[in-house]
Formats: sequence, C-alpha cells, structure tokens
Amino acid sequence: MDKICEKVIRCLLDTEGYVTTATLSDMTGISVSSIKHNLNWIRKELEQFDIQLQSTPKKGFRLNATVKERKWAFQKLEEDASKHADSFTFRKGYILDTLFQFPANYTIQLFSEELSVSRNMIQKDLEKIDQQLAKFHVSIKRVRNQGVVLVGDEFNVRQAIVEHNNSKYWKWNPDTILEILDDFDGRVSKKAYTYLTGTYPKEKLLEIQSALLEAEAALNIKLIDIAFCRVVEYIAITWMRVKGGNAILESSREEMLIDVDADYIQASQLIVNKILPRLRNINLEIKYLAARIFVNNTCGNSGKRGSGKYDETSRIYVKAIENMLGIKKLSRNNELIHEVSNTLEKITVRENYQILSWSDLHIDIREQLAALYTVCMTNSIIVESQIGTMVRQDDIAWLTLLIHNFMNRDENKVKAIFVHAANEHKVLYQKRKIEREIKEMVISECVYFEDFRIEQTEDLVIISTVPQKVKKDYVIEVTKHIDQRDMIHIKKQLEKLEENRLNEGVNELLKEVFAKELMIPELGARNKEEAIAKMSKRLMELGYVREGFCEKVLEREDFCSTAIGKGIAIPHHYKDLIHKSGIAVARLKHRIIWQKVEKVDIVFLIAINYVEQWKVQILFKYLYDIIEDEEKIEQIRSASDQKQMLKAVLQMIPPGIHES
Repeated sequence: MDKICEKVIRCLLDTEGYVTTATLSDMTGISVSSIKHNLNWIRKELEQFDIQLQSTPKKGFRLNATVKERKWAFQKLEEDASKHADSFTFRKGYILDTLFQFPANYTIQLFSEELSVSRNMIQKDLEKIDQQLAKFHVSIKRVRNQGVVLVGDEFNVRQAIVEHNNSKYWKWNPDTILEILDDFDGRVSKKAYTYLTGTYPKEKLLEIQSALLEAEAALNIKLIDIAFCRVVEYIAITWMRVKGGNAILESSREEMLIDVDADYIQASQLIVNKILPRLRNINLEIKYLAARIFVNNTCGNSGKRGSGKYDETSRIYVKAIENMLGIKKLSRNNELIHEVSNTLEKITVRENYQILSWSDLHIDIREQLAALYTVCMTNSIIVESQIGTMVRQDDIAWLTLLIHNFMNRDENKVKAIFVHAANEHKVLYQKRKIEREIKEMVISECVYFEDFRIEQTEDLVIISTVPQKVKKDYVIEVTKHIDQRDMIHIKKQLEKLEENRLNEGVNELLKEVFAKELMIPELGARNKEEAIAKMSKRLMELGYVREGFCEKVLEREDFCSTAIGKGIAIPHHYKDLIHKSGIAVARLKHRIIWQKVEKVDIVFLIAINYVEQWKVQILFKYLYDIIEDEEKIEQIRSASDQKQMLKAVLQMIPPGIHES
C-alpha cells in the first residue's frame, strides 16, 4: 500500500459520516487531484478489509463499516507497518530494542547499514523517537566516540522500556493466548501471562511474584489485578537492568524526592534483598520501588489509611461539587473524604517521582458519566493549588467514580416521605415501585395521612396520595394508583425544584459569559491545537482574554485531555490572562482526534475569572445540565448560524434571555 492510499484510508477510518475530497485534502495535506487520481486504488485497498467506499453526489465519501470493522482495519494497518523495514514503526522498534538491551555503542552509520536505509532517514527517525521519549524525561543524544546513547535517570528509562515492550507484545493474536500455570497468582490474566512470560524469564517472574506477595502481606494490602501485574513487570525490568549494570545509584532529582511511608520502604527492601541479594547502595532502588507500589489502588478495604494530609482540601473540593449538583451531605461523608484524600496523596507521590501510569478507565467514565466527569474536572483547580501539581484524566476519572458511587448511596439521594391511606402491604409495593422508577429518590418513611405533620418534614420531598391543605413546591400530589402518569408528574416536579434552585441568579450570569459573537457554527481545524488557537483568537479579539491565554490552555491540555465523551471537549483556564469571563462554543466542520482515538466535534472554550465561588458553581452546574442532555447537544450540532447556536446553548433558561 502506497503512502497516499494509507494516509487517506486512515483518515476515512477515523471520520464518521460523509467527507469531501476537499476536506480529505485539508486533513491529510494531500492535493485534491492526487486523492481523486488514487480513488480506485483506495477502493481496492479497502476491499482487503471487507469495507466499501460509498460515493454520493454533493455529499462526498463515507465508509460502510461498523466500529468493530474500523478498529480491525486500523489494527491491520499498524501490524502491516510494523513488519516492513521501510516503515517508521519497524525502525523505531529496532532502534529502541538496541538502545535498551545492548550496552555496545551504536552509531547512525551502523543503524543505517543494518536497516538498509539512508543516514538521513535514521537521523529523522531518531528525532521522532526523541520527541516520543520526552514524556519519560529521557532523550537521545549523539556523543563523540560513543555514538547514539540514551540520556535520563535510570528509573525513567525503565518506564520507557515498559511502554515499549507493551506496544510490541500486548496485542497478541487470540489464537496464541496461553493457559496459565497453577503457580501464578489469580490476578494474572491469560493475556497478561502470555505477555509477561513471552517477555521475561518465567522462573524469575515466579520468584518476583513470591517476593511481592510477601510484601503485600507485610503491608496488609492486595494490589488490584492491573497494578499487581505492572509491579511484577517493573521488578522484572529492574532485575534485568541491574544485571546489565544499570542500577539506580543516583538521581538528578534525589533531593526533591518526598518521603514515602516507612512501611512501604521496609516492604520494598524485602523485595530488593530477595531479587537482588548482591546489590549494594540500594537506597534509591528501594525508594523508587516503594513509590511505585504506594501509588497503586488496592482491593476491597485492604491497605493502610492515608496520612489525612489532604482531608481538608478534599472536603472543600467535594463541597464545591455537591453545590453544583445540588446534593447535600457528600462533604460530610468522612469515608468519601478519606478516599479522595488518599487519592490526592498518591497523585503527589506519583508526580514527584515522575511515575507514569495509564488505564482506560477515563474512556468508560467519560462515556457513562460525562457530565459528572466535567464537574470533577472543572473543579480540579481547587486540589491542584494545594497539592502543587495538575491532575491527569485518569485521576479525574477515579475521583468521578468515587463521587458517583457515594452519590448513589441512599443517604445522598433525594429524601422523600410517602403519605398514604392504604394498608402496609400495598404501601410497601408502591414505595418500591417509585424507587425503581425514580432512582435518584429514596423514600425514607411511609406515613398514614392522619399521622402526618408537614412541619416535621424539613428538607424532605412529600409524595402524597391524599390531598394536602398546604400547597408547597416540595409537596407532590399523586393518585392512589401510582401509575406511569404519576411517575412522570413526580419527575417533572423534581426537575422544577432543581430549576428553581438553578435560576436563582443564573440569568444575568449567563448573559455575561455567552454571546452571539462567541458562537462558531462552522470551525475548520485539523487538530485540537488549531481549534483552541482559533477559538482563543476569537476571545482575544472580543476583549475577553490577553495574549498568552492560548498557551496556558494548551499547557493544561498536554497534561490532561479535556475531552469528556459524547464528542465534546471543554478546554479551560482560570483567572490568569483573562479580562472578563466568557465561553466560546464551536461546532467543528469535521470531527478531529482530541486524544488518541477520542474524537470531538463540539468544543466549549472556557475563560473564567470570577472571584465569587457561587458564580463558578452556577455556571458549571448549567454546563453540567447541557452536557447531560443529549437532545440539547444535538440542537447545538444542528444549529445553522450564530443566533440558532446561542439559542440552543441558552435554551434552559427562561424565554427572552437569548433574544437580548
């Protein structure tokens, strides 16, 4: 497959719906004439994946392919690229294998001869690889009389090796998955077993596993399955690197490393003494291993409580979230506060030791809990200012998961009293019927109407099958049948109660931050950097922000992606370089990759400089409600001009506001 076909096919696989040749040209950098000239070849190449290229006049091209078929085609393209010496993927693997495994000096000339490509090609490859290694704080240097060498702290080199090995070996063919030997821990899956035993000596893995199990017992913890496998792999790489003369004897950051809990230090010393009995000067090896174990999640209620260092910060953070959500008591739940505090403590250790950890949790959380994820992310500045580092998307996903789980406990749901005139069996049935249908509500008490006293029901919603003399918003009258119409009525009244709370002060606030000039219904952008730059320029031209705002947004974006699922991203920055608060809203001409495979077509670029916390809370509660409502998002997507787009954004507030 030639380069033109491959680039266009990759672009088509990544694009949903129709796309014109002009748009394909814009996305790939290939001329329109070249794309048209190669269309027949592109069709033939796609047929290898059982995918048809559909052409429709005045609309363009689209692939008739499911998500699964697209993913499989992508995988085949990657596999094909990794097998051919003329591909960067193949050469990258060869170069890194050499630099990681062999102590002998390698020159550009030697790489050129062994890979049968020009010295210039190797030079360009090394520059690309150097950029990819930057996230590990590792670089490639050319040293006189030594050739090409890796430069960086040994711990960071090991992390680069982990990712490199995973990228090569993790995508095993299902037919090659091995059965697990009985000696391996139950947390090691078949796939992990196949990968680990195909990469490291099996006997050494069992020895490492035994030492880690002993350390877990000493700490009274049980690492979760993924963490257990990753720690085993880190120790295996430590053993291999030390055997090759690469122990952690010093670190450029040694004086900056914070102390890890003494029990973790002792447990790590136990492991190092067992796996590397002849190693001297082991203090840094122990310290890094202790940090590597400490930052992981544990199963069930196992493990020690954190120090409580960030309890107060956690309470402020959770309080801000409960205010936005209109949920009481979250910040009074000490168990939740301890969990959040423990998470923040692990984040500080992880970032201080520059430990890279990754998971797919954020993908699922953003898909299932997009609005709550948004609230947790936009409030993250509260904790970042206290722990001294920005939080990553997996951290936000974990905090979202914690808060969601506690929100869905009965004590955090809308509390209601059921007033009735029926017998106990029918009442119990109706109570459960209501709770099944309206999951955010829990009926704490069923009261016979003659025993009911409304003055004793502060902060509670009243659902009554008996007419009440006192008419209040929180009193919801239903029929004795509790049928579907009653359920709809209850839901509407609950929504009305929430709207009344939201509308207090919201109208003027929304007029301040949303404006017709900030609506961009057709924004052309090849990538997120271009989208953010164009939207930042609009904010700056209209006097909302100053020069440098865009760079601040991108700095945060590089650290933690602001894609939240549903095709939405909310890049943001607070206070610094902002004249006045404003939110630019853009619908992109075509979906772009925001991060890895995450595609986005709706962007809210948020610039906030409010000092009053209640304004921030109301604003993000409003955004939360928009993002949670798929119908409203679709109206933003289908808006034809700025006026319609603004109307779609402001449709949740009373009529008339968006007309001004």
